[in-house]
Amino acid sequence: MLTWQEIYEDKLLNTLPMKTIPDALVNSIHGIFPEVWSLNKLASCDSYLTATQMTTPIGAMTAIADDTGLHFLAFSDSKALPREIAKLRYKTKKPLVQGRTASLLLLEKELNSYFAGKSTTFTVPVHLGGSAFQKKVWQGLLQVPYGKTSSYLDQTLFLGYDRHKVRAVGNANGANQLTILFPCHRIINHNGALGGYGGGLHRKKWLLLHEKKHSNT
Repeated sequence: MLTWQEIYEDKLLNTLPMKTIPDALVNSIHGIFPEVWSLNKLASCDSYLTATQMTTPIGAMTAIADDTGLHFLAFSDSKALPREIAKLRYKTKKPLVQGRTASLLLLEKELNSYFAGKSTTFTVPVHLGGSAFQKKVWQGLLQVPYGKTSSYLDQTLFLGYDRHKVRAVGNANGANQLTILFPCHRIINHNGALGGYGGGLHRKKWLLLHEKKHSNT
């Protein structure tokens, strides 16, 4: 059975052939990516997804884009990474290759500037692939200023929803596939506790402290 690293190094991956992703396949990268794309097969595609890994002070990140913009950004050690990549490939119906696109090069530049404390915003074009509700929640994240936080409850009310929608809004935050760019790390519990974060609470704490430090410079 191939590991993710072995498949990643093979550089050419096939599109997902399944309509659904059974739980039994989540821990089987070979099950999700059963065959490697050939150059001839890839040449027959109109477009494809390009993946790369980027180094940051708090761990490697995996980024995926096509020729028009960024689809995905998450920490590479996330347990959900194989499933999320598989879902993206099924939804876009595109093969995945390793490399760099203009969007990925711009993202790397802007991430480096962000982690150096020199910039607070991103201009890389993105694709939001969620439901209308999820997109509304993610767009709302952009309204939380750099260096500040908001609570899940405040976010829910700001978006115009009843307080009983807090859990749904929290779940939408958890489904964010563009980590840092759409700053779900700025959303914390109403009592001041960090709450959840797919990248790990140690990273959420680091990001909040980083932004607080550089918002005053």
